Amino acid sequence: MSQQQKPSILIIEQGQSFGGAIISLSQTIACFKKIDPLLITFMPVEASAPWVKNFSHVRLTDHFNYKARNSFTDVCKSRIPTRLLKKLFFKGYALASVIGEILLAHKIARIGRMHQVRLVHCNNGVTNLSWRVAKIMQLPLVYHFRGADSANTYTDEICHAAAKYIAITHFLAEEFSRKLSVPLEKISLIYDPVDHHIFDQISATAVVCARQAMNADPGDVVYLIAARVIAFKGQLEFLQCALPLLRANEKFKIAIMGDNADESPDYFQQIKQFILDHQLQQQVVMLGFQADPMPFIKAADVIMHFSLGPEGFGRSIIEAWAAKKPIIATAIGGPIELIDDGKDGYLVDPDNIDQCRDRIKNLLNNALLRESMGNAGFARVLDSFTQEAIAAQLENALLELIP
Repeated sequence: MSQQQKPSILIIEQGQSFGGAIISLSQTIACFKKIDPLLITFMPVEASAPWVKNFSHVRLTDHFNYKARNSFTDVCKSRIPTRLLKKLFFKGYALASVIGEILLAHKIARIGRMHQVRLVHCNNGVTNLSWRVAKIMQLPLVYHFRGADSANTYTDEICHAAAKYIAITHFLAEEFSRKLSVPLEKISLIYDPVDHHIFDQISATAVVCARQAMNADPGDVVYLIAARVIAFKGQLEFLQCALPLLRANEKFKIAIMGDNADESPDYFQQIKQFILDHQLQQQVVMLGFQADPMPFIKAADVIMHFSLGPEGFGRSIIEAWAAKKPIIATAIGGPIELIDDGKDGYLVDPDNIDQCRDRIKNLLNNALLRESMGNAGFARVLDSFTQEAIAAQLENALLELIP
């Protein structure tokens, strides 16, 4: 099929900060062979550039995104003196948000018509914006469920507008079937992929530099937790759990990669203060945001996924496996159906501190077990999570809607 013959689709990614959704999307559509994707992104250049550079994309600004809304709310609560005035300001902002969304939807629709797109794919579950764009263009709409935190605040018309629903785990399929009153059989399961080849391309020098950044000497065992630094991700709780092991073993190192994405500055500061209070500066390193996290994953010895609530998938799990690293993940949500406990990783109850410490200690003291679990995880990647296989599944699902 020639490039001219490929049908074009419009993919709307409304994320405002770096996260697994943009990586999963990028690594999937990079292997599309039958569809020509056009991505609409609202993410800052510094966060998204590595992941969108190889395909057509348009970067737009949403002046009424959740960050702007949260800032407006904080200002109103702190500076508007009376309840009546606050109510008027909130109503005015809500009206402006709707008008802004309608104008933005028409702008995206114009871009879509210029590229002759034939389908609208929403990469963030149900959103008003994607629904409006599909309605304006009179095109089939796909909702792709990637996270478990979307509450059903939408009308039945918006929820049931999709021609197809896709979930990245059975857990999410069941969640959104219940939340949206969509029959489970209407939700297709397509896992997120991982590019395992990327770890073969990382140089030995890059690995050495990453270990140096994590303050790791030869013989040290580094546990890496890579996620936005917010309370849901459990970085502080992981440190509290690991504290006795850190004190008992100076070779045990922890690296925290990610920033607070303007969401939880207090939580971020609590972690910093915990490190200072317990004099852990030599063993715990906060790496901040890294545009390319892969060298750090390859350089680490164990990957941690310590979310305190249900994750839709847990991208760090398949990234750990792709780098042949063992994973320890909390047994909540999507990770339960991915990890074979004791074979390719450990599942732990975050409320069972003794169990968590025991699993951390097992891998800390056993290099052969780390290698065995990492290899078992890599086999899982080759079997179920390759880019090529996942891209083909998604392409075929979307092509069913394109006449």
